[in-house]
Amino acid sequence: MAGGTDQLNVELPNGSRRLVKLDSPGQLAFHETGKIGIYEVSDDKSVVKRFSVNLFDRDERDIRLQLGQKVNEGVKVVDSLSIGYVDVLAESTTSPVRRELWPTLLLGALVVLVVEWYIYNRCVYV
Repeated sequence: MAGGTDQLNVELPNGSRRLVKLDSPGQLAFHETGKIGIYEVSDDKSVVKRFSVNLFDRDERDIRLQLGQKVNEGVKVVDSLSIGYVDVLAESTTSPVRRELWPTLLLGALVVLVVEWYIYNRCVYV
């Protein structure tokens, strides 16, 4: 996109134009895609991007996640995602989690304080 521009023209398939302001630098949100065909995004000088809309192709417009279920755990997981006619396999990413030690130390200190308080109030000598 041209440097410094904050609005672009979108030409609809029927030839009409819409002036659209950019949400943030480099990001355009355009929701008036009710017509089938090719949409052209342009600045004042040239065409920046083209995208197409096909509302009649069921596979292309179905963007819902396909859920599977793990039999043992009863948890629903995403097996794959279909984008048009291409299947994208889902990957579960796991990362090591650091366990905090302070809750255990705090509980231990609390136990020691309760035992000392009991010994002090009962005048028990150890």
